[in-house]
Amino acid sequence: MISERNVIRMKVPYPSISSDLAVQAHMYVCRTSTHPKYSFVKCQTLKPYMLVANPTKHFIDEQPDSNRNPFSRTTRIDCDKLFSTEKVNYSDALLTTRRCDICQELYDNIITELETDGWTDVPINNEAELIRLNPLITPIE
Repeated sequence: MISERNVIRMKVPYPSISSDLAVQAHMYVCRTSTHPKYSFVKCQTLKPYMLVANPTKHFIDEQPDSNRNPFSRTTRIDCDKLFSTEKVNYSDALLTTRRCDICQELYDNIITELETDGWTDVPINNEAELIRLNPLITPIE
């Protein structure tokens, strides 16, 4: 069962089924896990354009460190949005393999950054698309 601080890889149909988040899997840190409700913050490899024209207001840039996180490259954790679901199960097979969670200190930093000015809740309304993109995510019957 996925719990807070766990990191999973999944594709998210946001803002549409053809967006970058839906085409390629990204890492997501579990913020809340009150089965069947979950929320996640998105992580992605830091890219040069993000340093110049950063569309994210609240974020944490994290260096790869197997003592702290499962990232293999410098990663930007987006603390502007929380992606949430209500009626799906997440398989443990979605957990990252290098390390399946982040350290408590990084998790606490994420919570602090989320709560600085609040965040935008992004409910994944079309959970059927989420399931179609990720065979290891199943509907709650």
